[in-house]
Amino acid sequence: MQMGLAALKASDAAAKHMIIISDGDPSPPMPALLKEFKAAGVSVSTVVVAPHQDRDALIMKQIAGATGGRFYFPANPAQLPSIFIKEAKTLRRNLIQNVTFT
Repeated sequence: MQMGLAALKASDAAAKHMIIISDGDPSPPMPALLKEFKAAGVSVSTVVVAPHQDRDALIMKQIAGATGGRFYFPANPAQLPSIFIKEAKTLRRNLIQNVTFT
């Protein structure tokens, strides 16, 4: 997550968003790192697949919640493509600006 944040901070992209797919088993990020994501305007959506414990899914949900992202816990891994399509459409919609200009 630290490497992804560094790359997104250096990017001039209008929307900065990360999608993490995991079983939730790796060590959770420190609260300070999640604050850095929020301060940098980087949202994180998480997709948990086959977690070992309920706690692992909860950690993934907390990451998404702390950064303004969405949490997914698909019952079937075949749902993954539709999740990524949904995330892409949501980001694209956020880039459309309806403003008057001269």
